[in-house]
Amino acid sequence: MRNVARRPSRSLASILLLSLGMFLTFAVVLNRRGAGSSPAERSSGTGGFELFVTLAIPITDDPNTVEGRSALRFDETLFKDVEFITMRLREGDEASCLNLNSAVEPAILGVLFPKFAVLNAFSFAAAWQGLSGTAGNNWARIAERAKPRWTLRLKDGKSPVESLRASAVADDEVVTWSLKKKIGEALKIERENAKPVELVLEGALRPSIFQGYVLIDEPVFRTLFGEAGGIRVMLVDCPSGKTAEIAKALRRSLGRYGAVVETCEARLSRFRVVENTYLSIFMALGGLGLLVGCAGFGVLAARSAIERRLEFTLLNALGFPDRRIKSLLTLEGAAVVCFGLLAGIVSAGVAALPAVLNSASAIPWTGLALVVLGIAAAALVFLRLAAGFANTGQRA
Repeated sequence: MRNVARRPSRSLASILLLSLGMFLTFAVVLNRRGAGSSPAERSSGTGGFELFVTLAIPITDDPNTVEGRSALRFDETLFKDVEFITMRLREGDEASCLNLNSAVEPAILGVLFPKFAVLNAFSFAAAWQGLSGTAGNNWARIAERAKPRWTLRLKDGKSPVESLRASAVADDEVVTWSLKKKIGEALKIERENAKPVELVLEGALRPSIFQGYVLIDEPVFRTLFGEAGGIRVMLVDCPSGKTAEIAKALRRSLGRYGAVVETCEARLSRFRVVENTYLSIFMALGGLGLLVGCAGFGVLAARSAIERRLEFTLLNALGFPDRRIKSLLTLEGAAVVCFGLLAGIVSAGVAALPAVLNSASAIPWTGLALVVLGIAAAALVFLRLAAGFANTGQRA
């Protein structure tokens, strides 16, 4: 330990090399998305719904009524206990993780917030003025504020400007990365033959099937975007064991409307795979950085061994064999490795703590342990190679 402290700048450089690589690798692994909670749960990213349907051509018939099902050529016996959550769509930029560019005007969905409040569907990562407990309470509170309202504010701190505002909700990752906004900030949307509207982001959902969309209450949607009429998106609540059969029937009946039918679980997994791919790339870069850090650590250890050859010659003369001297050098280096790994792990744990607390996924402890052991083994290999420079070529 005294030898480690004898050259603090060199020891700190070695610790820094290892801790930075460990920090990046550990933080990336802790942010990976797992399966999360059961897709059947209302609080999950699927909202407890089985199917997600998008239509290229809007429909005007309500699939929840007998007349609407008849017009859409649905089998009444098969769809008797099926419930649809219908939504209107205003086309816009792709704002999900499938688009690397920033979304200027994302796609907007008109959703019945009170319906989600009754179902207590999905989970909120954040909401303006704080979370109010359950998802249902948040949906209800935002629905109360959802109506368009004219507000007067100062532009550049000087001239007053009147703007039309309405409340909106989006996926947390859409808010942060695609829109580059914070809760409480407004998103300006241009309208045809009307003044622009500012959608105030009052809620952020945990990773969900709505990634890529901004949600507003349906009555507000009708008021602001009346030209985008008809149903374009539907969530389907199916009886247990009939999901595949109902999906097949929907593709057959709604094929003329350009329907795309997918399970909510598959849709959510598609987003998760893309995010984990990005994280895998960063983890590979972090692993490469760790290898470079271990090699650099070995270079510093070799330099230290060369500079201390006179000391090792004296130890040889006192009866210490080269094998013992190399072991002492390896122990000195191992202490530095332990400090570096510990600093990287602790800092990565602090940095990734919010992601861990907000995720329902299990932490991959086995993978993390293998990462630590692999790095420690690589560092010890470079240490043993560096200790070879301590050979004085003399014997007592």
